[in-house]
Amino acid sequence: MPELRGYRTRDAGLLATAWQGPLLMATGGAGPFAPPPPEPDGHWCRVLVVPDAGVAVLDRIDHVHRTARLSVATLDAPVVDLLAAALVVAGERLRLRQVIGVLPTGDEQQTAAAALGFVAEVTIPEHVWRDGNAVPATIWRAGLDDT
Repeated sequence: MPELRGYRTRDAGLLATAWQGPLLMATGGAGPFAPPPPEPDGHWCRVLVVPDAGVAVLDRIDHVHRTARLSVATLDAPVVDLLAAALVVAGERLRLRQVIGVLPTGDEQQTAAAALGFVAEVTIPEHVWRDGNAVPATIWRAGLDDT
């Protein structure tokens, strides 16, 4: 499992290159139409990095209900390993109860998300822009504790 560390300003290039938007799992790097990367502020958004490999972003952190949106992106490393490491950080270090993420409906990574404990919650039509088209996306949720 890759070791995640906190974001540093020298990681800005990796974040801009890997970030493809708020997708639960993304591989291959950002294209010309990718949204701008998030601004890590430490309170509502945490950016974690595996140097030269990928990023994990926990944003929309709700400290009261202990929830957050999780997005993981890699350049070419296995995205499932990075997602598993991000779940450990979210549950053990940040003490979150659950995380949510979005995947395009029919994406091959949905099986990997389910294997890591994610459950499909709802599908939204024309929610994600992919390959020049608006496609439906499914919101996935993972519970991180039993309390």
